[in-house]
Amino acid sequence: MDKVRWFAGIETCVVIPQDTILTAVWTQLNSHTGLRSILGATGRVVKGAKRPDALPNPVITVQMPVAVMAAGTWHGTNALRRTLTEPIYIAVFVDNVPNGAIDVTTLSTICANIGTIAATAKPVVTGATVHQIGQYVETGPLYDPQDPNEAYRVITMGYWISET
Repeated sequence: MDKVRWFAGIETCVVIPQDTILTAVWTQLNSHTGLRSILGATGRVVKGAKRPDALPNPVITVQMPVAVMAAGTWHGTNALRRTLTEPIYIAVFVDNVPNGAIDVTTLSTICANIGTIAATAKPVVTGATVHQIGQYVETGPLYDPQDPNEAYRVITMGYWISET
């Protein structure tokens, strides 16, 4: 398991590995029937920062920054528990429409579905309890500088997660 130091630097605690959290979020998105129907037969949800070149759009990537793992505290009803609030970045890639404009309709529909999933269901993280979503921020649609025929939008989410 990944180990991290508390900001006070006094104690080292064990937190949930990033891949376990990413797998939970990936599973939640990939298995959601409403989102799957929008993505269609070729749309994919992948773990990792980069959209694989061979995959046709739409593609959703799920990632976490590598070096940010930081422990904090969560005040439960009866106990003080070790928790983490890590950002999870979800990037949604779609092809531009034939005239080169961003396909805002498809991007907005996919992002709205992800927002609904985040607001109504918590991912199941092995060895942890997901308490609530801590933040939800979307960027505006952006042209992809690596591919002039696609655009993307990034959703940043943070969950309050504690060890069980």
